[in-house]
Amino acid sequence: MTPEESNTARVGADFFASDKTTIGFILDGSISKSPLSETTNTQVYDSSNNEQSYNITNSSTPNTTYNYAGNINFKHRFDSAGRELLINVDYASYQSQGYENITTDYYNLNNTEASGPVSLYGNLPGMLNIYSFKADYDGQLGKNGTFEAGVKSSYVKTDNSVNIYDGTNSTTPVDTTQTNHFIYSENINAGYLSYSRNISKASLQMGLRAEQTVANGDQVTTGQEFSRNFLQLFPNFSINDSICTDHQLGFSVTRRIDRPTYHQLNPFSIYINPTFYLQGNPYLLPQSSYSFELSDSYKEKYFLTLKYMRTTDPITVVIVPLPGRQNVVQQTDDNLSSLDYYGVNFTAATSIRRWWSTTTSADAFINHYNASLSGTQLNSNRFLWDVFSDNNFTITKKLSGDINGYYFSGFDLGYLTLKAQWSLSAGVQMKIMDNKGTLRLNVSDIFWTQLTDGITNFNGYNEAVFVRRDTRMVNLSFSYHFGGSSNSQSLRSKGGAEDEKKRAENNGG
Repeated sequence: MTPEESNTARVGADFFASDKTTIGFILDGSISKSPLSETTNTQVYDSSNNEQSYNITNSSTPNTTYNYAGNINFKHRFDSAGRELLINVDYASYQSQGYENITTDYYNLNNTEASGPVSLYGNLPGMLNIYSFKADYDGQLGKNGTFEAGVKSSYVKTDNSVNIYDGTNSTTPVDTTQTNHFIYSENINAGYLSYSRNISKASLQMGLRAEQTVANGDQVTTGQEFSRNFLQLFPNFSINDSICTDHQLGFSVTRRIDRPTYHQLNPFSIYINPTFYLQGNPYLLPQSSYSFELSDSYKEKYFLTLKYMRTTDPITVVIVPLPGRQNVVQQTDDNLSSLDYYGVNFTAATSIRRWWSTTTSADAFINHYNASLSGTQLNSNRFLWDVFSDNNFTITKKLSGDINGYYFSGFDLGYLTLKAQWSLSAGVQMKIMDNKGTLRLNVSDIFWTQLTDGITNFNGYNEAVFVRRDTRMVNLSFSYHFGGSSNSQSLRSKGGAEDEKKRAENNGG
C-alpha cells in the first residue's frame, strides 16, 4: 500500500513602517498525493429478498493537489485608545489532477462469471481560484463604547472536468453519459456594523451584517446554466451580566448563513459501483439559521447553555433512487424544508493535576426535521447525545502529550440516520533544537471505530449503508521556527479569505 504524501510550507514577515503602521505578508503552499483505492462487494436480491448474484468493484483513484496562497496585510493604529484599521488582500489557488481506474466483475452465486468485466477510466482535472479584499475598523465610541465596521468582497471561480472513457485508458471511447464540464463563479460583497459597551456589571453587543451574493453556473457539456443574485441581512444581539462574583449569565440572538462547499455544488456524477453513484447539486441554496442561547458560567470553568435554533433550507446528505435507473441510487446533498434544534450543553474546563488539564463537553438535543423529498414526507423528532473529552499532559518542560475521545449516540441527517460511533486518538510532542523545532507523533482513531453504519427510508425504498475507511492513521510531523519572535502579526493572521478557503478544502479540484 502506497502511503499518502503531503508537504507544506509557510513563510511570513512584518515590516514596521512606523511605530503605528505595520505591513506584512504570508506565503504558504502544499502538495499532496493521495493514492486512494477501495473494493466494493455488492449483493443483488430479487423482490422476495433472495440473493441472485453479486459483483465486485475494484477502484484506484490517485489524486495530486497543488494549493498555493498569498496574503498582504496592513495594520495602522491611530492612537492609544485602540482605534485601528486592518486591511487584508488574499489570493489562493487550488489545482488538482485526479484519475480513476474502475473495474467491475459480475458473478453468479456459484462463483462463475455472469458476464464480462466492465471497465471505466477517468481523467478529472480541477481548478479553483479565490480573490478577497477585507477591511476592518475597530475603535472607541464614547466613554464606555466600542464601534467596529468593515467591508469585504470576494470572488471565486471553479473549473472542473470529468472525462470518462469506456475502458482502461483515454484511447477508448468517451462515455458521454458520465463526462461533464462545470464552471462556477461567485461574488460575495458584505459590510457590517457592530457596537458594544459596558453598563455597570453587564456588557452589551449588537450588530448588523449585509451580504450580497451573485453566482453563476455553467454545465458546458449539457448547455445548462443558472444564476443567482440576492441580498440578506444578519442581525446579532448579546448581553452578559455578572450577577455575582462566580456567576455570569448570558443571552444572545444571532442570524447566520452557511454556504455549501464548492465540491457540493459540483454536479458531477461519480461511479462507485453499478448500483451506487455520488452526485453533486449545483442548485443547493445556503442554509440560514436564527439561534437563541441562554448561558451561565461558573468561575469561568463550568458552562451551561440552553439553545434553540431554527434553520431554513438545511443542507443534508440524502441517498435517493436514481430516476430512470432501477435498483440504482445516488448519494447527494439537498435542502430540506426546515430543522428545529432544541439542545443543552455542559462544558467543564479544569486542571485535575498541575500536569493534567482537561476539557469535557456533553450535549443532549432533539432534532425536528420537516421535508418532502422523492414523494416521502418527513416530520421527525429524534433525541441524541454526545460527549467529547480533550486531555493535555505536561510530562517535562519539553515533552507533552494529549488524549482525545468522543462518543455520539447517533447521527440524524433527516432521511438518513446513522448508528452510534466513538473514537480515541493520542499524540505526543517534543520541543527540540533550542525550542525552535517541534516534533509531533499522533495516532488518530486508535481502535478503528469511526464506522458509518445507518439506513435511509423512502416510500417503497430503503437503503442500508455501511462504510469502513482508513480512519486509523499515524502522523509524524516536524516544524521549525526561523528568525525572532513567534508572535509575528503575519504568521498569526488568518487573512481575509478563511470562509472561502474552508469551502474549498473538500473541493476535489
